[in-house]
Amino acid sequence: MKRAVQLLVVALCVVCVAATVAVAGKPPGGGDTGGGTVYYEAADPAGSGLGSLWSMNSDGSGKTPLPLVLGPPAFEAEPSRLLHNSRRWFLAIQDAGGTYPDGITHRDLFAVGEDGLGVPLTLTPDLEEDGSLKWAPGDTGVSFRGRRWDPALGTAVEAGIYFMPVAFDDQGIPFPLGQPALLVQIERPDSSGYGVTTATYTHDWSPDGTKVAYDVWSPEQSQMILVCDLATGISSLLVSFPANAWGGSPAWSPDGVTLAFSLNNSIETINVNDPQATRKQILPAAVWTWYATPTWSPTGSHIAYDLTKITQKTPHNYVGRTTADGRGSTSLTRDLDWALSIGWR
Repeated sequence: MKRAVQLLVVALCVVCVAATVAVAGKPPGGGDTGGGTVYYEAADPAGSGLGSLWSMNSDGSGKTPLPLVLGPPAFEAEPSRLLHNSRRWFLAIQDAGGTYPDGITHRDLFAVGEDGLGVPLTLTPDLEEDGSLKWAPGDTGVSFRGRRWDPALGTAVEAGIYFMPVAFDDQGIPFPLGQPALLVQIERPDSSGYGVTTATYTHDWSPDGTKVAYDVWSPEQSQMILVCDLATGISSLLVSFPANAWGGSPAWSPDGVTLAFSLNNSIETINVNDPQATRKQILPAAVWTWYATPTWSPTGSHIAYDLTKITQKTPHNYVGRTTADGRGSTSLTRDLDWALSIGWR
């Protein structure tokens, strides 16, 4: 029996942007731009109201739509892609019908090839896959934010970051190994069993796969970023946000030394090995200009981010790029209806 199934995706009817392919992050005019390929969500240019997944070179050239529309049935995806045997695999959540006790629709987790081939990784009706999808280092599996329900009681019994071990067959197609297991316990269900008094939003793996950084929110301590040592299961505080501040989206540098994150529409970095060191604000927020969701280049020399500018009460969204110290910030895309979930590999 084939492990792969065809995910119901829709080919985009768009005109590809012709561009010169840059080599290893070097644009035609010269200069380092971070290397690799940038992936990003954008509104479907055909005007369907859905999202689409695009790729481009690190200098902004070669913008290409990928055969995955981010709408029903695959209504959420993240360009945390894995290149295995020269084949790109992305992650998506598909509507599976029915609802959990909190009213959220049942979801299944898929790996989606760049050709649109969908491979189911989780089909567990008691486990609510809720986003923040990541390939783990070493091609070992997928992590995601989730919540496990007791069908009999109709209440959440555990929640946090889960890990689904994955292997690849001789054709390079991923398949699940067992069932998802709780990797980092974060969320605490409240007395009703529906909401939570502590919630996580996003997370990222250290390059060596030994730690996970994640952002959490709780009424008692506002928002913060913690790092969990997976060998001990112990989490330690890395960044504590001021009261009423917002942000998160921790992103680990390729060398494992620096964590980038957003805070009040700015982007900052911190030395993970020396949390007492002064944080660096590399992209300060300005009037009607907001920065969010930092993502490192493969070389660690640059950071991509979501950029929002408000003019005449209208938001304009871009994918931006800057050096790791905040110099040379530039937009890589024209105005998008929205830009989300940037990946850089």
